[in-house]
Amino acid sequence: MEKISKHKPTLSVMSILSTTDPSILFANNDAEIESNFVSRSTQISASLLDPIKAAMTPENFSENFVEINGRLFMNDSTLKCFLPSDKEEAKRSFDRYYIDKLIWGNDYSAPIFDRLSHGAKVLDVGCGSGAWITNMALNYPASTFVGIDVAPLFPDVIPHNTAFLQCNIVNGLPFPDNCFDFVRQGFLIICMDWQIWKKKVIKELIRITKPGGYIEIMETDGQFLQPGKIARRVNHNQSTLFKNAGINFVSSKNVMTVFNSLNNAVTVAPIEEKPRQFGTRAGKLGEISLKNFTQSFKSLKTILCPHFGFTSDEFEQMTMDLAEELRRCNSSVNNYRVTARKHVKYVE
Repeated sequence: MEKISKHKPTLSVMSILSTTDPSILFANNDAEIESNFVSRSTQISASLLDPIKAAMTPENFSENFVEINGRLFMNDSTLKCFLPSDKEEAKRSFDRYYIDKLIWGNDYSAPIFDRLSHGAKVLDVGCGSGAWITNMALNYPASTFVGIDVAPLFPDVIPHNTAFLQCNIVNGLPFPDNCFDFVRQGFLIICMDWQIWKKKVIKELIRITKPGGYIEIMETDGQFLQPGKIARRVNHNQSTLFKNAGINFVSSKNVMTVFNSLNNAVTVAPIEEKPRQFGTRAGKLGEISLKNFTQSFKSLKTILCPHFGFTSDEFEQMTMDLAEELRRCNSSVNNYRVTARKHVKYVE
């Protein structure tokens, strides 16, 4: 029987892990969660990470944090991400993964099932708290999974075929050329300068992907569809705030344009889009999705309050009013996936 291996202690996995089954969103207690995870962990194969571990050269990160309104943020002025880096955000990130899995019905769109089943090397860029990586590692024990993120929200208990590395992709990736069969990036573009992503980061993703391998980008347009009065104001103010910081809510068309400009390197599949609906009209999943969004929105209170001209109490009230409006208007946001295959004969 394989055991779960220990990673550098950061967060207790059972305090944030919701189980590898999306049904956890409706689970009743922590004992049910832990039992499900431990029983499934016995499927994990021996470590396959040695070739990739040899390529890892961790950066010298300062793990200093600053506490603002009871939340921990990375104390690094060079970072663009406004979300906290604490236990609460890790839990929300796990829940968001399972929401997305229920919306999409799967973990990926690239045609890589056979590779994963027989043994592939997979990289998750901007892995957050590691929910996608953990679930994939359990489902495909013959493959190797590596997650990287600038924020150290990784679990301290991980499958044997999994590794996590703290690094900033803006500074490049510490992997050799043609290393991974599948490279995934999820909800990362809104955490960095768009110009850097389209001029540098995407080329790094292509560089480390094997010829014939796949790159998959999963992002959100970030604007409410069917908005009410409050949501329209949030659309405008939030977009302006992020744009002033050099961050864009990027549409699927923008990402496709970048990929198409690199047609010497990749072939792009048609865009896939799924709405993330809020409220009771979308059933229980809609209510859970709305709760998860509200948690995320509240975590941005420190930077949004001055931009909206609100006090803390006014922001809390606005958040409650926004949630009710999203529910009433049957609002949604658009999520999308763009999948590209690196040419077998790639000439840079």
